[in-house]
Amino acid sequence: AQGGMGAIFIAKYAGGAGFERYCVIKTLRRQFTEDQDAVARFLDEARVVAQLQHANICSVFDVGAVEGRFYLAMDYIAGFDAHALQRRCQQVGAQLPPAMLFYIMGEVLDALDYAHRLMSPTTGTSLGIVHRDISPTNVMISFEGEVKLIDFGMALSSLKNQRTEPTLLVGKVAYMAPEQATGDPVDARADQFAAAVVLYELLTGEDYYAGVENKQAIWTRAALGDHRPPSWARVDAGLRAILDRALSRDRTARFPTCAELRAALDAYAWAGGLRASKAELRKLMAERF
Repeated sequence: AQGGMGAIFIAKYAGGAGFERYCVIKTLRRQFTEDQDAVARFLDEARVVAQLQHANICSVFDVGAVEGRFYLAMDYIAGFDAHALQRRCQQVGAQLPPAMLFYIMGEVLDALDYAHRLMSPTTGTSLGIVHRDISPTNVMISFEGEVKLIDFGMALSSLKNQRTEPTLLVGKVAYMAPEQATGDPVDARADQFAAAVVLYELLTGEDYYAGVENKQAIWTRAALGDHRPPSWARVDAGLRAILDRALSRDRTARFPTCAELRAALDAYAWAGGLRASKAELRKLMAERF
């Protein structure tokens, strides 16, 4: 696949004694190899992800350059993203089971909480990691039922050499917290806001900004922070209260951490008997794909 800045390939990594494994190679497109800012951002992603060792985060295990073209080598996740899973469910006239949705989002929130808490092994200070690009397409689900958060290319971190201008918007506007949409400083609670938007979309099958006419209008609604989608009233009142808090315009009114948002969602799901497991997610992936 190819995007604006780079391309990804499936590849085979060959080690000693006949060792082989499949992986994904992410490269910087050739026209950007002379762009120092683009190269710095690309290497910054590797610098951040190399520190992240968590079951729910896709790992980078090698970085380098071949003939001046930079690459990252990362784990190959055989599966599809959460958006593709939801779309496939819709194609067969089914919904993504709510129990499965809560399981998936719990794994995502675990990954985020870990990244947000991560400290430097040498200084003991927080690395200040904020993903800033949480969306259904960045949540991968493997055929083994594993949930993996990907693409820390937009992440904020003290590890990065290339600093984002304070007024530069990064990420997908439709998932941005108000402070991110207005270019103000962000912290981990911006990821919490985005995760709540993702949960709503996977639950209802409706875009959070459904009916909003264009990207400029979406940005305006995001910046104001008072938007609620057309099907908001269809969401159960108990869950709506949790989402209302996570989607607060005032970030101090949100849950202090993604772990606490997960705890609230777990309590809601368990009270309603909405429990799922990795094995059940594996079965769903096999059925849908």
